[in-house]
Amino acid sequence: MQSLDLIRETKLHALIPDCSANRRLEASGVVAQDGHFIIIFDNLGQVARVAASCLPSDGNGWLGERDSVAGLEDLTYCARHQRFYGLIEAVRVTADTYHAELVEYDHQFVPLERHRLPFAFASDNKGFEGLTVIHRAGHDYVLALCEGNRCQGGPAGKQKGHGRIQVFQRVTQGWQHVHTIKLPKVVRFTDYASLDIRDGQVVVLSQQSSQVARDS
Repeated sequence: MQSLDLIRETKLHALIPDCSANRRLEASGVVAQDGHFIIIFDNLGQVARVAASCLPSDGNGWLGERDSVAGLEDLTYCARHQRFYGLIEAVRVTADTYHAELVEYDHQFVPLERHRLPFAFASDNKGFEGLTVIHRAGHDYVLALCEGNRCQGGPAGKQKGHGRIQVFQRVTQGWQHVHTIKLPKVVRFTDYASLDIRDGQVVVLSQQSSQVARDS
């Protein structure tokens, strides 16, 4: 089993101008773009832009509006449309049903569109945690990673070896659920926190299990 080595660690408040050391920064996702990291936060509407060197830079700062959408779980970038897609884990639809939402932003992180992802959850804190976007055969898709095993909360969501990715296709009025990807049973994570696609491989991260898995 391979391990990841820490090569540099920097406190975020030291990289962002006019950011107090006492400010609560609940970082929940990051995208690398044009020599910078775009970082989203669970508790803030704005996002941070910092140099990939993780050193102070004139280009570091805040993007977006303070009163913009807060509570984003993950972030991905669509180079084809030059938009960021931010993931809201779950929003109440009925008394006992929740759906995730996808918010589209421009390069200055101004919200452009907001659409519901048509996949039901029974809880507002065990929805989608990871997000990535792909383009295949003339269509745009987002892959959304369920936090719990079998896309469930409670004891069932902690039964290892049942990770799920839900696939949504872009349609005229938003997104349509088209497929479910079952992660290999050898990926025995307690929970699932983020995913990405690189060189034809899907990479999945678990916060609670402190592991990363990849599969082609």
